Amino acid sequence: MDQAVRYLTMESEKIFLIQLMGYNDDNKSDIMDGPYIMTSFEDMKKAVQEYYWNDPDSIWESLYWRVELYFSGKNEIKKNEFLSPEYTYIMDKNGEIQYFIHEKLSSNYLKGALGRIAEGQFHSVCPDLNLPVPYQPGDVLVIDCRPYAPGAFYCRLKEVGDDCCGIQCEYVNSEGEIETGALKHGDYFFNHRKVYQYLSPLYKAKIVSKDELDWDDYVKGKRKC
Repeated sequence: MDQAVRYLTMESEKIFLIQLMGYNDDNKSDIMDGPYIMTSFEDMKKAVQEYYWNDPDSIWESLYWRVELYFSGKNEIKKNEFLSPEYTYIMDKNGEIQYFIHEKLSSNYLKGALGRIAEGQFHSVCPDLNLPVPYQPGDVLVIDCRPYAPGAFYCRLKEVGDDCCGIQCEYVNSEGEIETGALKHGDYFFNHRKVYQYLSPLYKAKIVSKDELDWDDYVKGKRKC
């Protein structure tokens, strides 16, 4: 983790490829703008901030930046090969780094059994987080992981167990039908497999009282739509 942070500002010949990420009409993760190229983290941060100041009316609650870091020095490039990213960073509208991925094709990817265990935590987009929860079957949750999900979603818990798949929830898909998924794996809204989820829903889940939302009425309303 220290290295991932240090690589942002280290003195070397590096390239940042920057893309503004959001969601298309089908609520699937998509590129909204870019790519742009920068060679300095500080310059990139200033450019991102200026981009936001010049367009404050955009729906920034559902937008974020995806940044790939490449080394362009002669020692880093093998002959007749394309450049591969060392790290991919996720950045908010203010230029603050929120998340990183250590790419498998990077030059310093750890090898061996221990290396694979360590790298396994940092080489993919994964919302999995297996922590104890205070929930009970029947609880209705509202989960708002924007900008790392296309909106706020409701789900109702069917089972509450201890393992990673132990919290089963039901939610309404785009056709008004009920689907069931494992909450801790990010399966709490209809197109979760088409979204880059960088945040576990456990961080943003809140219990909704019956006075705030009646689940049966909510489902009926979705079916009418």
